[in-house]
Amino acid sequence: MREYTFRALITFVPAAREGAVRGYRDGTRIRCIVQPGRRKYLPAVISPGQTAPPRQAVPSTLGILLADDEAAAFFTPGRNFFVWADALVGDTIQGEGLLGCGVIAEATTQSRADACRPYTGTEAMPA
Repeated sequence: MREYTFRALITFVPAAREGAVRGYRDGTRIRCIVQPGRRKYLPAVISPGQTAPPRQAVPSTLGILLADDEAAAFFTPGRNFFVWADALVGDTIQGEGLLGCGVIAEATTQSRADACRPYTGTEAMPA
């Protein structure tokens, strides 16, 4: 498992909870759940790019812990994904609270496996 970084464009849905979207609007790194495929949910961190002036699609950086085959299968340029605010954890992770959808623009970096931090929730992280 390695931490991958992708550039993406994310469009937020108008019905998304204000508190969940606030961090994206003010540039705060937010932990969330992304869904790159059917029944596939992965914890991630999204860091929005320049937020002013407001745009419909926000250029962002997506950081996510993946196996090498998952990166190639789910996060190639042009692939779509959903962004969820929360996770329901039982035997599996499942998204809840749709925030928006995104499209991968490009893979930018791949860090060392030992540099990854475990996912601990959907709390905001300092920028």
